[in-house]
Amino acid sequence: MEGARKDRDQNVEKALWSRWQTRRDAQTRSELFDFYAAWSRILAGHYNSRYPHPLAEYADYVSLASMGLLQAIDGLDPALGSR
Repeated sequence: MEGARKDRDQNVEKALWSRWQTRRDAQTRSELFDFYAAWSRILAGHYNSRYPHPLAEYADYVSLASMGLLQAIDGLDPALGSR
């Protein structure tokens, strides 16, 4: 069952990137963001625990990770073959 889910997720990911390459629309950008949002929150938690700052809260790290994710979506060219 886990393998089937992974295949489905990879198919969804490929379809989203393919659509993003052709359309560059807000809907596809939003769907890509949602696809990677959990991973982004995991990274935010990692950096929050590894590099704590007295003036920053977990939400600040999530905000920064979200901005970075959006910048990555806008700047990534899947045709270059990145993972």
